[in-house]
Amino acid sequence: MAIQFKRGTSVNRTNYIPAAGELIVVDVDQVNPSLYVGDGNTAGGKLASASGGGGVSNAFTIISVAGQDPILAEQSADTLTFSEGANITLTTNASTDTLTITNTYSAPAETDPIFSAHDASNVTLAKITSWDNAVGWGNHALSSYLSGQNSINALIDVDTITTGPTQNQVLSWDGSNWIPATSTAGTTLSGLSDTNTTNASNGKILEYDNGTWIIGEKTATGATTIIGLSDTPVNYISKANFFARVNPNATGIDFRDLNATLPLSWDKVNSVLSISADTDDISEGSNLYYTDARVNTVLGTKTYLEDTDFTSQGLMKRGSSAGSYSIITDNSASWDTAYGWGNHSSAGYLTSISALSINALSDVAITSTTNDQILRWNGSNWINSDEVSVTTLLTALSDTPINYGVSGQVLSSTGQGTTWIDQAAGGGSGSGMQDVSDDFSPSLGGNLDVQTRTIFTSTTDGNIVVTPNGTGHLELGSADIITTGKVYFGNTFTNLAGLPNATTYDGMFAIADDTGNIYYSHNTAWEEIAKGVGALELTDLGIVDGVSGQFLMTDGSAGFAFTNIREGSVYYTNGNFGTVGDSKSGKYIYRGLTTDDVQTEIFIGGVVDSRLDFQNNSINTVDILVTCAKTATLGGASFKFEACFKNTAGALTLIGTVNKTRIGFTDNTYDVVLDADIDETNTMRLRCTGAINHIIRWMAVVNTVEVSQ
Repeated sequence: MAIQFKRGTSVNRTNYIPAAGELIVVDVDQVNPSLYVGDGNTAGGKLASASGGGGVSNAFTIISVAGQDPILAEQSADTLTFSEGANITLTTNASTDTLTITNTYSAPAETDPIFSAHDASNVTLAKITSWDNAVGWGNHALSSYLSGQNSINALIDVDTITTGPTQNQVLSWDGSNWIPATSTAGTTLSGLSDTNTTNASNGKILEYDNGTWIIGEKTATGATTIIGLSDTPVNYISKANFFARVNPNATGIDFRDLNATLPLSWDKVNSVLSISADTDDISEGSNLYYTDARVNTVLGTKTYLEDTDFTSQGLMKRGSSAGSYSIITDNSASWDTAYGWGNHSSAGYLTSISALSINALSDVAITSTTNDQILRWNGSNWINSDEVSVTTLLTALSDTPINYGVSGQVLSSTGQGTTWIDQAAGGGSGSGMQDVSDDFSPSLGGNLDVQTRTIFTSTTDGNIVVTPNGTGHLELGSADIITTGKVYFGNTFTNLAGLPNATTYDGMFAIADDTGNIYYSHNTAWEEIAKGVGALELTDLGIVDGVSGQFLMTDGSAGFAFTNIREGSVYYTNGNFGTVGDSKSGKYIYRGLTTDDVQTEIFIGGVVDSRLDFQNNSINTVDILVTCAKTATLGGASFKFEACFKNTAGALTLIGTVNKTRIGFTDNTYDVVLDADIDETNTMRLRCTGAINHIIRWMAVVNTVEVSQ
């Protein structure tokens, strides 16, 4: 349940004397609500959200990434966590407050001159073989294959003709067919049978009232200052514009100034961290900057393909020699269309010529064959011929050098032949860019794709600096900022009117210098959440942090604790006899399904093994309503149980008898049994019995009253 403060108008406040430490929110429905704290004597209390002071400010207010949920600082000293993703390693250095981001991904080597980003990169040899085989058989678009159905009513178990559908109807099973029907599912909270939303307004809550959920008021109390906490400094003296942090011993909070050295500078008065460096401040080291001159020097004569080499649309085809490429018509759409119709090898087409002689082919002419002859093309036909000796040496070919050059050289095309040349400097194999020479002003002619590489500085404790030109911004698109280190940033605006569009940056936090107040954007407007730089924290919770998924619950006597609330269950307390939770009531929703006549246990929220267990040494009264419904032809039954359970040091037993009433039924074989599972779990148990071939949905509402010893 949410924690609420007493609230009202300014007139209401002045006519009321709040108790010492009691918080009052005034004009909560206005743009700038105010917070007051009582001292037990002053009418209306004392203003707690006034400007001034040098209190604790957030290390950050909001981290916003386009297309992603914003990250908010919900308290004055919050933690921003960076998480490792796939192939990303994060390394922090606590002594230098640095974060190193390493990309460990290694891209496979590109073995084909078709770039991976090109559409043709998906054209594999296997696909080409299948495509060519299929398309070579003819245009199968004329073969009248089944291409699909036009209407859902063509299905044998669907009938939308007898009764035509209307807008927003669904298909419902009538026992024989799927037919149009109106959905019975609820769409709003007010449409629920046990919920009354009369007098609903912003800031109110739902509370349970004798079987019905109604609109209620939020109430809570809390402290007014952070320095009232036992693990924080006792005052703000000489700490203006300092940050709050966990102390080195991890035992509390202290205030700390931010120190920055060039190229970083820290404006403590305005809370602005800025970067003044450019590339002149970065040592080049062994990883050299990109320049056109360096690349041109290394590449020399062009030995690569670029888009301007191709003058028409189609696929790139390599010729018989290196450097020979041409454009062929892209028939891949036809290939996919044909191949997608199925395996034509079973359709009775001609698959071999094993029964024929090779001489039966139109372009083969064989006469007077002898052993070891070969087929040779004579310009018009394949004819039998004696084999002519061919060379087996590279140096004996007509378009290669007559020697092997020197060790380490590579074979390069001259445009008319080949020659041995030295490899490009920088190591590696083949030709192309191997290294980039020094340049203090690198520039890119296109987008920079680091693929699996890492951007880092080899300088010890060096910074990675990104400086947009003029009023430009650093944009990450829809990507997240993930780190396990610290994030330093300023989010102070000159005036309130200068805050960005609240709709665009919903959830953003900011400080306006002209008011000195803290704001957050919500829906379409900026809302004031605190005056000055001080922050409010509750001092009377006195709780120990729970575990993930737990809820914070009050005992009604200023005590709070984290506890588990299972799906389908709610319980209530209103004070206690002496110990938190020694008297409470609860509501639990059981769900389950049966498909036969075998006794089947149902569970809280339909979650297997989620059962109702009572406190040790307690007496418990239960009132249970059970309803079941058959899903095909509508039928079912309802039952009511009244029972009393006793838990003695974890052992559960029934007191007296179980009062069971069968309220109504369409089939008297449907049944429910209530008992205590004393053999295994010592929990209350509900077991349901249906009928063979009956799909039955079971639901039970269990109301409890618990009093412990």
